[in-house]
Amino acid sequence: MGFRAEIMRDMKKNRRAFSLLEFVLLALVVCLLAAVFVPASVAVREKARDEIIERQLATVVKKAEEYMRERDVKSVSYKTLVDAKVLDAMQPVAGENYESLTIQKSGGIAVLKKSDGKEITQTY
Repeated sequence: MGFRAEIMRDMKKNRRAFSLLEFVLLALVVCLLAAVFVPASVAVREKARDEIIERQLATVVKKAEEYMRERDVKSVSYKTLVDAKVLDAMQPVAGENYESLTIQKSGGIAVLKKSDGKEITQTY
């Protein structure tokens, strides 16, 4: 066996585990990936919640307009729509409160405030 083969055999024998430097570099790469991924996933989750609230608010407005047209009233509250079984109760996804919503026949802007203070609006 030659000198070179003997060195390669010794290197393989000594390479059974990660060195400290390799472990530190691996940890650094994982931390960098987490630093990029976590804020991006939070933003995606927040955007998805806002879209759900916008769809729910649009549904409330649509059902309110149908209710007002059928019953010839000038305004209707969310609670009235739910009590009349025109609309199923909306499940909050970001701490928003539908109970204070009132839709006017003359049109306007429906506003829901999330728990973080951000407002979601729907013009009707």
